[in-house]
Formats: sequence, C-alpha cells, structure tokens
Amino acid sequence: MASALLGVVALGVPLGWAALYRSVRFRDWFVPESDWAAFQVLLLPDLALALLTGAAAVVVRTEQRPLGLLACAAGAWGYATLCTLSWTSRTAAPWAGLIVTSIALVVIIVCARAVVSTGETHRLRETS
Repeated sequence: MASALLGVVALGVPLGWAALYRSVRFRDWFVPESDWAAFQVLLLPDLALALLTGAAAVVVRTEQRPLGLLACAAGAWGYATLCTLSWTSRTAAPWAGLIVTSIALVVIIVCARAVVSTGETHRLRETS
C-alpha cells in the first residue's frame, strides 16, 4: 500500500506540471498568469522531487526498508511545502498548491510511518 501511494504522489508531479503547461484554466488554480514565468523555475526541482519519491516507491515495493530514502523524501516534501507556503503568502497565488503539497507531505509521512512500523530494521552487516 505504501509503495502504491508513493507512486501516485511521484506520478502526480509530472502530470500536474503537464496540466499546468497545457491548460490556462488549470494553471489559474495554482499560479496567477502574471507569475507564471517566475513559477516555471520550480519545474526541475519538482521533477527531482518526483524522482526521489518514485525511487522510494520502487524500493518499498521490493520490500526493502529505505528509511534514509524515505526520510530524505519526507524532508524534501516538507521543504517543498514550506516553499509553497512562502510563495502563496508572498504572491496572489491561490491556496490550491499549498493544499496539494501539504497532502503529499502527509502521504509521505504516513507511508514512512507504515514502513517503519513493520518492525524490521536493516543494519549494516559486517563483512568478515
């Protein structure tokens, strides 16, 4: 279940950007047209965030416990949420972007918690 949720979040990022580029009506939910040029600078960091989240989904799917990777993804989504909060409060941007990133952050945290709560931890093995 955690892998599927992480995959949905990871896939949602590029799909969201595709929708932003294709539809002015959709874009209006997230960014004022006057700020669109400045907003586009976030494309590459968001795609990196999607790759990080997708990698976590793949590793969880293989039944490994990528605690460091999940922590990194949660931290990155937390940072993205704070950046979105800053963007929203400093511009006339609608709140939809903050809502979406906040939901994604909660999903990542819940998934990380589910993976951690399985009780299995991996330690570095000493080689003889």
